[in-house]
Amino acid sequence: MVSKLVETPKESKSARPIELLMSYGVLLIGILLFVYFSARQPMFYTSSNILTILRQASVIGLISLAMMTTVIIGDFDISVTVNANFCAIVIILLIMNNVNLYLALLIGMLCSILVSFFNCFAVVTIGLPSFVATIAVKFFLEGVCRGLTGG
Repeated sequence: MVSKLVETPKESKSARPIELLMSYGVLLIGILLFVYFSARQPMFYTSSNILTILRQASVIGLISLAMMTTVIIGDFDISVTVNANFCAIVIILLIMNNVNLYLALLIGMLCSILVSFFNCFAVVTIGLPSFVATIAVKFFLEGVCRGLTGG
């Protein structure tokens, strides 16, 4: 019997930088922006500013995780960001009206869960496309938020 060696084709060297850029492009752009703004404005590179950036990034990261779960199953949830805003507004209004912090957090989370359950009901039980159902909830919640905050 004759055995043949199967050779795998070698990767082209020109494809490697493109793959790196596709994988780490956002990180590279973030680092370049950080270096640029640090050079342009010395007050940018302070511990309080870095902590503020990281705090804001954590909120975006949590919302991205919430959106990722629906994208993984092949659907969309357009109302995630407005749902987070609605939850925050409810919590703030409750705290301003002297409600206990933990109770306000619990009520805010329950409001967010109710909105999510309504989205699920509209998509699964009624059969609306997820894009249509969640964009309708988004517009509805935007109106509720404007009403709660006075515009």
